[in-house]
Amino acid sequence: MPNTPYRQCINCRQLLPREGMLRLTSDGSHHFSIDGNPPLQGRSAYACRDKTCLAEALKAKKFQRTLKRGIPDAILEALNDQLKGITSL
Repeated sequence: MPNTPYRQCINCRQLLPREGMLRLTSDGSHHFSIDGNPPLQGRSAYACRDKTCLAEALKAKKFQRTLKRGIPDAILEALNDQLKGITSL
């Protein structure tokens, strides 16, 4: 039986399977990756794919706090596009 990795949402703190979460990764320099595209190794922040949860995380700047660095506006716009693409549950 395979071992499913779980990650904690930065907003609601719920533990969920890693595959079902939105991941923002930042390496040591100023490169960012959303959902592993392009693949990067470094510090990651996970948020569940719930529309209200992701909106609250963006509003409260929880991605910046978790990654311990500022996030460029282009990446924040891409995250907002991800938010618009999520259907409400």
